[in-house]
Amino acid sequence: MPESVPAPIEAFIAPQEARIALTREVSPAFNRCELTHLEREPIDLALARQQHRGYELRLQEFGCRLERLPAEPDFPDSVFVEDVAVVLDKIAVITRPGATSRRGERSSVARKLETYRPLVHIRAPGLLDGGDVLQVARHLYVGRSSRSNSEGVDQLRELVAPGGYSVTAVELAGCLHLKSAATRVAPETLLINPDWVDAAAFDGVEVLTIDPKEPAAANVLVIDSQALVPAQYTRTRAQLERAGLDVRTVELSELIKAEAGVTCCSLVFRAATASPAFELLTRERCHLCDEMKAVLDAVLPSLGLRYETVDVDRDAALRDRFGDTVPVLRRDGKVVAKVRVDRRQLLRIARRRR
Repeated sequence: MPESVPAPIEAFIAPQEARIALTREVSPAFNRCELTHLEREPIDLALARQQHRGYELRLQEFGCRLERLPAEPDFPDSVFVEDVAVVLDKIAVITRPGATSRRGERSSVARKLETYRPLVHIRAPGLLDGGDVLQVARHLYVGRSSRSNSEGVDQLRELVAPGGYSVTAVELAGCLHLKSAATRVAPETLLINPDWVDAAAFDGVEVLTIDPKEPAAANVLVIDSQALVPAQYTRTRAQLERAGLDVRTVELSELIKAEAGVTCCSLVFRAATASPAFELLTRERCHLCDEMKAVLDAVLPSLGLRYETVDVDRDAALRDRFGDTVPVLRRDGKVVAKVRVDRRQLLRIARRRR
């Protein structure tokens, strides 16, 4: 019998430095969700919301601080927040979902994430769903699926390279996302369904295979040594317990009808606030200021760095000091560039020790 979910959500108070779990309430339009590999079945909306609440309770039990976005009536799949962003240690990548109906979900997630990370974006013609991105240490495996294309993989590779990440494209068969077929259950160990993804794609990583009677069970959410598994996958639960994980279950029968897994309903990340590293002194109607801003926007986010803009005409001391020499770029109060800076110069400046 599945474990019962603890009752009051307020009972679990996350430690000050606990991870954030970003979730979104189930849309009232959930029955109109996108489907690729499953036949459409009626979804009990009230039960789906109840099960999602139980999922959030589990995240809190695992020590996460819950941040919940309101339901999006116009976006049936918006409960699956994982697909619209990939959150790394220094940056957050806002994706470009393969389903056009889902692209409007990004703005509210981006507004929340920008308080924690600089944002970078996948652009057309690139397609990328977050459910196709599997992180193992500083390596990202990315599924080439019906929702993510080669251009999206290439853009991701370029965006994350300055942070020391590498990217490998992985071919899939018979499933929606890479994380439908494989998830990380230990620092360098994956749980996979070998019918959906070739184990050889994960060179140098230990692989566990799911029981063939539970083909969708490879999607597991692990936080430290705790694992969350849908309640019906009893064989997978036993396998992970033998591997030394503390396994908890959650009822997701209604969300699974929408091709859900336990990873796709949340974005889990450390709550490091991204503080600006640079200060750009500007004024209105200054084309040189606009040019320097464009260079900063092109370079700094991929390095996990931010900047803030200050109008010198709103500060008498700054106006008297810098006069007509704007734009001026400062780091920790020290001037590091005036009037113009190109990408190569900015990279050298950004990589200097502070």
